[in-house]
Amino acid sequence: MDWQSISLEEGETQRTLCDCCRKTTTEALGDLSIGTRYLGWYTARFSEDQLEHPPLLTIYTGDWSENAPINSRWGIRTIWHSEGCELLDWSQDDRNRIKSFTPLGREDVLSTPFAAEYWAMVDAIIMKDSRLQELHSE
Repeated sequence: MDWQSISLEEGETQRTLCDCCRKTTTEALGDLSIGTRYLGWYTARFSEDQLEHPPLLTIYTGDWSENAPINSRWGIRTIWHSEGCELLDWSQDDRNRIKSFTPLGREDVLSTPFAAEYWAMVDAIIMKDSRLQELHSE
């Protein structure tokens, strides 16, 4: 799978003021698919202050049907900064708070067959979501 074969459908966009820097933070939602296969949905959160708050991409994949068990749906976070992308671990507080999906960290994704699919989804979001295009030049 490569990022070019992934389709992206942009969803809602919300803008709020950051609590710490009072600059505008944008949260963009969207869906990912390949052909007729639904891959998942995502959020891209970014601020006017890229140095202090680099873009954070969170991809939610797995079985999100109403009665699906939590261990069959996952959330994975990646930060996008000037050096590239970095898969993040979830804090213990986040892990304790999250009740609707299983948070996956670096060790859960890296060196697995899923890693290539995950990075293709990240690339598709960065390259295809029009709301992120202004970030390419920074």
